[in-house]
Amino acid sequence: MAIDFGNQFGQKIFTHGHVKVAIDMTDILYLQCDGDLTTIYLHGSKSINELKSLKKFESELTSFGFFRIHDDTLVNGKYITKITTSNKENFIKIGDIMLKMSRRRAKKLKNNLF
Repeated sequence: MAIDFGNQFGQKIFTHGHVKVAIDMTDILYLQCDGDLTTIYLHGSKSINELKSLKKFESELTSFGFFRIHDDTLVNGKYITKITTSNKENFIKIGDIMLKMSRRRAKKLKNNLF
């Protein structure tokens, strides 16, 4: 099953504090969680926090080309620029940021991309 990166039209509503914010799907680079607090990293070094599990975000965003690379990280596949392995650890690059990827999910991502 190939990942569809072209299906990112529209906006997603997030709650930032007590304010609802509409964010274009193409502005989201990746999401990282710490328990149920998820940080959404956007273009321009901006980020917002939402009290929602990464599992819930994964179920909402997978059809838009987002991919879970680790227990705590969900990435927008559109912005993956590099996949590397170093000392038996897998990493992906999004912009200038290197994110660690689990072995199992690295294999799954490579199968879906190529």
